[in-house]
Amino acid sequence: MEGSFIEEKVNISRCECDRILRSYREMNSILRSSRSWGRNFGDDGFVDETAVQAQMYSIRSAILNIEDAKMRMFLYHYYIKGQTHKNCAKILGISLRSVYRLKNQALDRIAIDLVNFT
Repeated sequence: MEGSFIEEKVNISRCECDRILRSYREMNSILRSSRSWGRNFGDDGFVDETAVQAQMYSIRSAILNIEDAKMRMFLYHYYIKGQTHKNCAKILGISLRSVYRLKNQALDRIAIDLVNFT
């Protein structure tokens, strides 16, 4: 059949999804280091800041597009703000066990949005 295509839903593992989301903090650190390096040594070409910022934007967008408020809040506080599981439990008003359950559900939900990131 010419001109038709089959849409495939590609799914990534929770582990891979977690790795991508954790990279947000690493990229933020790289940007800070790059800016500091540029100020101290006058070399602004250390890192392609636009590419790093675009990747960070993709991660933030994927998180903020989650409809479930608790999942969205957990993902934001854990991956963007760098809070611990225990602090996320306090913020959300749920048990630590529920936070781990929520994390797994959130990773499953966000995995489809992050497929194009890799």
